[in-house]
Amino acid sequence: MPSNQLTIAYAAGPGDIVSTFRHWHAGEDDPAQIAMTYSGQFFQAVHDLGARGVAISSNPRRDREDATGFIVMNLPKPVLRSGLKYHLDTIRYGLQVARLAEQAGADMLVLAESTTHWFGLNLFYRGPLALVPSVHCTLWPKLLSPGRLRRCINRLDGPFFRSKALAMMTVSDDVAGQIRSIAGPGCRPIEQFRPTYRPGTFDHVPAPPDEGPFHVLFLGRIEENKGVFDLLAMADQLHKKGLRDIVFDLCGEGSALNRLRQRAEELGLADAFRLHGHLHRPDLLARIARSRVFIVPTTDQFIEGFNKVVVEAVLAGRPVLTSSACPALDQVRDAAVEVPAGNVTAYVDAIAELRRNKELYQAKQQACIKLQASFYDPNRSWGAALKRVVRRYETLRGSHG
Repeated sequence: MPSNQLTIAYAAGPGDIVSTFRHWHAGEDDPAQIAMTYSGQFFQAVHDLGARGVAISSNPRRDREDATGFIVMNLPKPVLRSGLKYHLDTIRYGLQVARLAEQAGADMLVLAESTTHWFGLNLFYRGPLALVPSVHCTLWPKLLSPGRLRRCINRLDGPFFRSKALAMMTVSDDVAGQIRSIAGPGCRPIEQFRPTYRPGTFDHVPAPPDEGPFHVLFLGRIEENKGVFDLLAMADQLHKKGLRDIVFDLCGEGSALNRLRQRAEELGLADAFRLHGHLHRPDLLARIARSRVFIVPTTDQFIEGFNKVVVEAVLAGRPVLTSSACPALDQVRDAAVEVPAGNVTAYVDAIAELRRNKELYQAKQQACIKLQASFYDPNRSWGAALKRVVRRYETLRGSHG
């Protein structure tokens, strides 16, 4: 690639970035996602900046696309082992990505946090790339203190955030606050972004139905640490209370799917606790249309940065039930019902109250309308944050001749 044209590389995590690029190149959104994808925003930002782009994901489906101005590839990670070997393999993969970006002529490398260990880049990377972490999850659970291993990693990561990185991009105040606490004085600049949606995405979703079953919607990975077995316990308690018109709809896949389905059948809850698997956008929007409320049962053990589902609830005009452990809560609080993390009975009471109390339900609905505009604002998007980082890079590069 020509050395006189800015070239930006992006290590995007495990998503199928080649498929997303093909959709973007055809002028389409990725049909597997409701939000504007971060990789799609990367392609658009690179195009808008008149730059060239190199995009690398760790998706296991090995693939590559070369197009005018772009090199895009899925580069699977090695099968990660446990213990010390896991950490060494993680560091090696990050260094491999950096070498590929250099070979493609990149000036800057933006890295999703799942790519590598930050301290590995600080200790072992000596190349010319300007490094920009894009951090989408808290580094440790919001409501807990970091454990011994996490404290050790924090000490190792501090110098990277303080002196190695050009800047950081973070999805929430909680993530930014944790990074600042690790870096201490001299922390490099942080640009914040939030999940962003294309205007019109929810225009065809009708208002929540007034009659029929009270559908409670969960969207996300079907994993134990996402609170899915808490959802089943809620359904069981509500069933035993005689509230049998309340139906849980779970949309997503994950390692706990079969166990959860089996347990629901054992409890006789197959009709009240429905597992729909992964749904593409049209089917998912249809499921949203039937819902009355969304639920995000973030546990105090789960590491997340900004759960997009709370945004999708607001944009669909549905109240959302979530826990005090959810970092996204502060951005949607007026439209949410907050529940102590892991307190199944409190969730049950909140669901029953939203079903019974029409004034409360309508107040939360009205709050949704007031919050929607910020999640359609392109100036708060990941792509806009990237452009601000690029301007910083160009300013610094210009000042050094």
